[in-house]
Amino acid sequence: MHFPKHYNYYYGAIVILVAIICTYYQELFLYQRHSLEHGELWRLFSGHFSHLNNKHL
Repeated sequence: MHFPKHYNYYYGAIVILVAIICTYYQELFLYQRHSLEHGELWRLFSGHFSHLNNKHL
């Protein structure tokens, strides 16, 4: 499936926006065992998003 070339600009912008959003909400995504015990089960899946910092990009 071939997309027009201008769609590539959208993908780049989306990746940049996700990276910016994740830096602001990094505390929410962190894997914390104590929070899991209190029912915050999304931390099992979102812990990987907290690695969107300068070292891991």
